[in-house]
Amino acid sequence: MKLQVSDPITTNITMFDSYIMDIMQPPDCILTMHLTSSFTSLDLWHHCLSHLHTNAITYMADEGLVTGMTISDREASSGLCKLCLKGKQTREVNCKVMTMHTEHVLSHVHTNICGPLSTPSHCSYRYFITFIDDSSHYTSTSPLWKTSEVRKLLKAFITQAELETG
Repeated sequence: MKLQVSDPITTNITMFDSYIMDIMQPPDCILTMHLTSSFTSLDLWHHCLSHLHTNAITYMADEGLVTGMTISDREASSGLCKLCLKGKQTREVNCKVMTMHTEHVLSHVHTNICGPLSTPSHCSYRYFITFIDDSSHYTSTSPLWKTSEVRKLLKAFITQAELETG
């Protein structure tokens, strides 16, 4: 594609296939596009400019920051923009913190196995397992080749947690 700008309003664009392209003599302009100024209401500019605040849109037009931007109706609609309101809404936070915890270490352990993973690790692990003690929040993550290794890793987690938490 070759782009030639003759003045700020007119742009000539040339498109051609590469197999018929002669680098020494490019073809004449195939497509000419004439850009004109846009004369549109403030509400439509608001929607076209990703719901930009109306004061910012009028400032851009008044200061000449945008070429060819003309606002036909400077009064925003009396109704509020539903999409802007939806973007400003908040939602109730889901509490992910447990209110009750066990008092004794290892009396309640949360565990999860993830896998098989589509891409194995550098040591060809296809799974991993996590252990979290509910009382001390002691956490362990271990890689697995097979899910049959869970019993061995659970015993190792219990032993390590007992040693580190007393």
